[in-house]
Amino acid sequence: MPLGRNRITNSRNTPSASCQVFGKYALENELRVEYLGGSVRQAMAINFVLAAFCGGLGGALVVMSLGHIEPNFSFWTTSGEFVFVAILAGWQSVAAVFVASTVLEVVRSFSSAYFPNTWQLALGLFLLFVIRFLPKGIGSLWHREGR
Repeated sequence: MPLGRNRITNSRNTPSASCQVFGKYALENELRVEYLGGSVRQAMAINFVLAAFCGGLGGALVVMSLGHIEPNFSFWTTSGEFVFVAILAGWQSVAAVFVASTVLEVVRSFSSAYFPNTWQLALGLFLLFVIRFLPKGIGSLWHREGR
């Protein structure tokens, strides 16, 4: 192996190459990452900055598509919907998030049409049903364990 190469990444020792490797393992084993010379704090900071950028971009897209902002957007149930979609989707694929969002809207529409006074209860029961029978989310329906 030539000098200057990193055995883990098989590339030059650049901050971006080390963040790619160490960012993946920073949550799993922080001590090991520190012993290997990586910075858990740097990897976490980069992840938080990317998440904030994506959130800001999403907010900007909402403003451009709707043309205005309502006070309802800052209510706690709005962030609860994102948690609901994350639980429904699971962590296996990005496509599962879109499927889960669609399922959430379909269930919300039907439950508010057929149970106008208790649609939140129907939505909660649906979430419990999904957690019970699909504990890894909707993405686990088409994701194989062997990969």
